[in-house]
Amino acid sequence: TNLNSNEKVIENFNLCIGSARSLGCAVSSKPEDLAGGNQKALEDVSWQIIKVFFFFPLHKANEKKKLK
Repeated sequence: TNLNSNEKVIENFNLCIGSARSLGCAVSSKPEDLAGGNQKALEDVSWQIIKVFFFFPLHKANEKKKLK
């Protein structure tokens, strides 16, 4: 595709947000905010991803206990 550098960055952040949401992250940031270097937006996405990966093993362990 003939995307300029900024469009590629926004497209990549859009993919990042979509992937994070598919993992269960509650992301409210826009790709343009992330591409623009908005500190709050970057922290929001980072924290959501960390939170999901931190709590996911605990959730799975509890589900296994319920099945026994």
